[in-house]
Amino acid sequence: MRYVALALFFAAVAASAAETEESIVLSGPIDERSAQRLEEEIAVRQIASATVVLNSPGGLLAEGIALGRVIRRLGFSTSVARGGICHSACVFALLGGVYRFADPGTSVGVHRFSSASAAIDADTVQLVAATVVSYIREMGAEVELFERMTRKGSDQMLILGEAELRQLRVINDGRRDARWALEVREGTVVLRGVQDTADGKREVLLSCRDDQVLFQPFYAIGARAEELANSNLRHLLRLGEGFVPLPEPELPLEVRDGTISATFALGRGQLKRLAGSTSIGYAIEFERHSSGFAIDTAGGGLEGIRALLANCPAR
Repeated sequence: MRYVALALFFAAVAASAAETEESIVLSGPIDERSAQRLEEEIAVRQIASATVVLNSPGGLLAEGIALGRVIRRLGFSTSVARGGICHSACVFALLGGVYRFADPGTSVGVHRFSSASAAIDADTVQLVAATVVSYIREMGAEVELFERMTRKGSDQMLILGEAELRQLRVINDGRRDARWALEVREGTVVLRGVQDTADGKREVLLSCRDDQVLFQPFYAIGARAEELANSNLRHLLRLGEGFVPLPEPELPLEVRDGTISATFALGRGQLKRLAGSTSIGYAIEFERHSSGFAIDTAGGGLEGIRALLANCPAR
C-alpha cells in the first residue's frame, strides 16, 4: 500500500475466487485536480472494479462532483471509511458510487455551498444551485438533499442520521432500484422483478397458470449451486423480514451457471401476505444455515402483484 494524490492508497480484497476487487481509499481535503489524479492512478493500475472508501472533511464543490462523475462512469462503489467522516464536497463524491455504504458511527454531513469570492452574484448562485440539484438527481439521490444543505450556513454542518441517509438515498446499502414489469410468455401473463445488488442480480417471476399463482425465484449462489440442489433443502418464501415455508417445487430444481431456480405454487395465506409485503424473495435452509435474497416491491412491484392476483382465479 502507498499514498498518492489525495492520500490515495490501494488495497486488494477478495471479491471472488475468480477476481480481485480493489479498495481505493481517499483521505484528506478535496482539492484541485483531485478527480484527474484519481482517474490517472486508476488508469496506470488498470483497475476494472473497486470500492472507493472516503474519509474527507470536504473541499472544492466542483471537484467533489467531478470525483463522483469519475466514480459513476467507471461503475465503482463508494463507502465512508469505518469511523471516518464524509462532509461537504465529499458527499458528492459519495453519491457517485453505483452502490453506496456508510457504517454506523461514520459522520456524513452537508452545508450550504460557499465561494472564496465575496463578489459572487445572484445569477452565479442560481447556476451553481441548478448544477447541484441536477447532479443529485442524476446520481439517483433525492433532491430534498439540497434542501438539507440550505438549512445550515457555509460555516456550519448538518450531520445526517442513518435514517436520513437512506431516505435521501445518499446510501443504498448495495441495492439499486428494483424493476418490475408485466410480460407475456407462452400466452401467460408473468410479473418479473429484477434488482441489481452489490452481490449480483436478483430475479423472481410470478405467474397465474391452471388456477394457481406460481412463484419462480432465480438464486445466483455460485460454485455451491449444484451441491445445494442435491442436498436436503427446506425452501422458504421471504416476505419483508419474515419467512414462510414453501411446498415442494412443482418440478425438480434446475441449476444453470451457478444459479438455482424452481417453481412453487403459493397458498392462499401466502398470497394474502404477498399483496402487502415490502419485499419478496427466496431462501434455502441447509446444514442448519439459511441463505437467500429479496427484491424490493417499491417502484411498481406491489401494484403489479396486486394486479396479477386480482385477475387470477386462484384468488
